[in-house]
Amino acid sequence: MFDLANWSGSDFYTWSELSAWSAKGLRAGLALQRTHAVGASRNLQWGPLIGFKAGTLTASMYWFNPGQTNTQYWVMSVGANF
Repeated sequence: MFDLANWSGSDFYTWSELSAWSAKGLRAGLALQRTHAVGASRNLQWGPLIGFKAGTLTASMYWFNPGQTNTQYWVMSVGANF
């Protein structure tokens, strides 16, 4: 994301996943996200993911920074394919 009017407001963000699906519509793997605000140090967060697929709906749960008391958190994703 680039702020052309105020460069210091720009940010770089990536999200990567490596997972495997089972025949029963379940998946497990790892997720990694990286942010880099201009003028700030890079921030790398990782953690396990689990998910499932039922018909056209998918849902995944991510646990970032497991075991780190102050910075761990959960993210949930829900999607639909039509």
